[in-house]
This record gives sequence, C-alpha cells and structure tokens, in this order.
Amino acid sequence: QRAGAGGDSFGSRGGGGRWSAAMASQLQSQAMLGLYNLCKISKTRQELAAQAGIIPHIQRLIEARDSPLRQLALSVYCDLAHAGDAARAELARHGGLQLYLRLLQVPYWGTLAFNSVAAWFAADADPGG
Repeated sequence: QRAGAGGDSFGSRGGGGRWSAAMASQLQSQAMLGLYNLCKISKTRQELAAQAGIIPHIQRLIEARDSPLRQLALSVYCDLAHAGDAARAELARHGGLQLYLRLLQVPYWGTLAFNSVAAWFAADADPGG
C-alpha cells in the first residue's frame, strides 16, 4: 500500500494523511535527539548538518522559548561556530551572529554563545584557516 493512501500506512494518520500534533511533536523530538547525538562529537557531521539546511530549523526551536527541545537545539547551535568554515558560512547566511548576540543575555547559554562568537571571530582572523 502506498504511503498516505489510507489504512495504516506510514503517511496516513487520519485527517487526510496529516500527522497529529502529538505525533509531529514526537517525530520532531526524535529527529532533534538524533541530530544532537550525531553532531555532538563530530565537527564533520556538524558541517554536513549545516550544509543540509538544519540551521533555520534549530533557530526556530531556540526562538520558541517554550520548546522542550530548546536545550538540545542550543547545544548543537553553539557547537556550529566551532565546526568549520562551511558551518560558519551557513550560520552567516541565516543571521547566526545576531542570534548568538541575543543569546548572550540568556543565563548559562550566554557563556556558550560568547565562546561561539569568539571562535567565529578567531577563525575569521586566522588567514591559515
């Protein structure tokens, strides 16, 4: 049976194939946890995730102050500035510096945001890479 064609197929959750809010929230949680685990110790994976377009999605989670995924998103986001030139280019393309500067006012995350900005500036100042 095709996905979304009725029955119990993957894409069909009632309401014309739309996911319920609870299911969408659970899928988002699983995806964010997977992203966190894949990226936490690998700068290469951080850069790949940035290039794949994850930054605007993480930014939305961070901006949603009531999101239960905010802490994971903040952790991944603060690591991106340390990942490499490609990740920093994607951050710049999506207004990443502005979000880091806003995060400076957030207890605990302000320190990590400051370190991210410092890493970004240090990398930009280093002509060797």
